[in-house]
This record gives sequence, C-alpha cells and structure tokens, in this order.
Amino acid sequence: MNKEIEENFVKTFVEKRMQERIIFELLSDKKNKKNYTLRDYAIMRLAYCDARNLKKKLIHLQCDSINVDEVEKVITKLCGIAKKCYTMGMLKNGEMLLREALEQSFDWLGVSIVIIGDDTAFIKTETSIGSPTKFILHRK
Repeated sequence: MNKEIEENFVKTFVEKRMQERIIFELLSDKKNKKNYTLRDYAIMRLAYCDARNLKKKLIHLQCDSINVDEVEKVITKLCGIAKKCYTMGMLKNGEMLLREALEQSFDWLGVSIVIIGDDTAFIKTETSIGSPTKFILHRK
C-alpha cells in the first residue's frame, strides 16, 4: 500500500464531497464483523460509483465493451508509453507492469483500479450482470 499514490488518486479523480471519507477508509486497517477492512469498503465505494463519485470532467472514456488492447492504446495516447503502474483492489496490489495490470484487471471479476502516473487511471467496476463498466480517467 502506497499512501501517497492512493491519496493523490483520490484527490485528483474523486469528487470533493467523498475525498475525506475514502482517504480515511483507504488508510484504515479496522475490520468489521464480516472481516472486511474499511479499505475494502473504500475500494467497493469506488467500484459501485457509476460515475457519481468521480469528477465528471476527468472521465475520458466510460464504456462497457472495450478490450485490453484498446484500453492500452488509449492510455498510451494520453500519457505516452507507460511501463509501470500502481494497482488497487486486485489480487496483487502495488506496482506492476501496465500490460500485466490491465490483463489481470480484465480477468479479475472484482474491482480493479490501475493508476498510471499522477494524471491517468483506469477503473473496472465489479462484474454483476453483463459487462462491467470501465472508466479511463485523465487530467490534462
């Protein structure tokens, strides 16, 4: 867990009204009766956001039917060739190669957040019925 990267992500892409709560939850190790940490709830809160909790002007792309190659192409156009990224919500959290992170994100049924630098992020919501919604967020 890299507090600085996660805090920057929240302050950059999440609506102001939700920032303080999500940062508090991300940094907390407290568990509830179901053995979920507050961190898990923060990531779920982002997963079920349906763009309500994201800054709308920073949503570059919102789509259900996009594949790994297309996402990688869009991210490369936005911020150049990125080798490394930071992931949250997947089986492996932390730094990864971008391609590997995107592939795991698409294979994983749960929530995944891939942070590329300070200005770009990819969010895949949880799979329920149909394809999960995918967001590419970018700050110019």
